Amino acid sequence: MNKLIISYLAVLGFHILTRIIDFGLFSDFTKPALMPLLGLIVLMIGKNYSYKTLLLMALFFSWLGDCFLMFSGEMYFMMGLGSFLMAHVFYLLIFRQQLSFHPLKLLPFLAFAALMIFGVLGDAIPAGLKWPVYIYMMVILCMAWFSSMRKSGNAQNDTIVLIGAVLFVLSDSFIAINQFKQPVALASFWVMSTYGVGQLLIVKGLISQDAAVE
Repeated sequence: MNKLIISYLAVLGFHILTRIIDFGLFSDFTKPALMPLLGLIVLMIGKNYSYKTLLLMALFFSWLGDCFLMFSGEMYFMMGLGSFLMAHVFYLLIFRQQLSFHPLKLLPFLAFAALMIFGVLGDAIPAGLKWPVYIYMMVILCMAWFSSMRKSGNAQNDTIVLIGAVLFVLSDSFIAINQFKQPVALASFWVMSTYGVGQLLIVKGLISQDAAVE
């Protein structure tokens, strides 16, 4: 495995550890370092990747979202939500390039949305945040749906991207439950492990189409 990927995983693991032991001094540095490391992986390993600019933009807005969510308050939450929404839009633009449309693949994502909205979260979301959260949820689930319909010519890479997208959805679900419903035990571990690994898998699956990852 490429040394850059190992470095990314090391920083991710250290960040999760510092969050679990509540050592904020270090976690404030490790979290903003994650997306730039993935960007470096794209530039170094995936330099021939066809949609490199779109991928870097997705990582840039993810980085903005990471930074905004480091602060508390509704304003920062909304700014983080908007940043990640833009990241998903760029992922959608990438995934649509190699899309084999299959409407039935939408069903599990619709079922998950219904479970979250009408079951798990219910009326827990504050009235002023409901529609922004619902819109964001639809966009990220569309991103995951598009990832399930990709046909790049390499089934293994397509599966890696799909797993990454699903992990991203799970990460945001943990955030929503922890934020609005009830505290999640070891929330930092569940949120950041699914998010960090999910982003890595999306990037690795995409750039592996045009580059041999060492």
